[in-house]
Amino acid sequence: GYLEYNPMSKITRDIRKNEQTKEMLFWEPADFEKFINEVDHAMYRSAFMTLYYMGIRRGEMLALTWNDIDFQGKTITINKTFSTKTNVITTPKTKNSYRTITMPKVLIEELFQWKNRVEEFIGYDKNGFVFGNDKVIAVETLRRKFNEYIQLTNSKQRPENQIPVIRIHDLRHSHASYLINNMSAGFTDFDIAKRLGDTV
Repeated sequence: GYLEYNPMSKITRDIRKNEQTKEMLFWEPADFEKFINEVDHAMYRSAFMTLYYMGIRRGEMLALTWNDIDFQGKTITINKTFSTKTNVITTPKTKNSYRTITMPKVLIEELFQWKNRVEEFIGYDKNGFVFGNDKVIAVETLRRKFNEYIQLTNSKQRPENQIPVIRIHDLRHSHASYLINNMSAGFTDFDIAKRLGDTV
């Protein structure tokens, strides 16, 4: 049953000596505060706050329904994700991705206000998407709005006070960074990995 030759022997490693490695970018809390203060659209404000304060993946956020949010228990349950490749709701990325995580007070208040607006203007349905109601908001629209609000924020800041230009996914890194810097508050490596839905 042994192989007589190494099937990988003719494979050469592609070494890109001059390629710059992408640095992991994130926002400090003060950066996020500057940014979110410029977001004047209730749905996008709630969406960006959910990504930052919960550290969930973009697809997980897009797949959230009102059923997943427990305002009494102050938690959000992650049990599905939106695939940007196929544009359908699927099971989460890994078994660790299934989780119920606590919401901070600031996010509870924001989502509750958004829910009230949904009830008033769109029509509330507990099975409806939190961000999009009857259908998931377009990923490209979310990305475009995110970049527009970064530009708006920096247009009002002196060069030395401008926030870094990051990707939406980097809000997840920002959340992880926030937790790591607050380990004295009781967070451990285990808690952080579990909250993010990464391999514990």
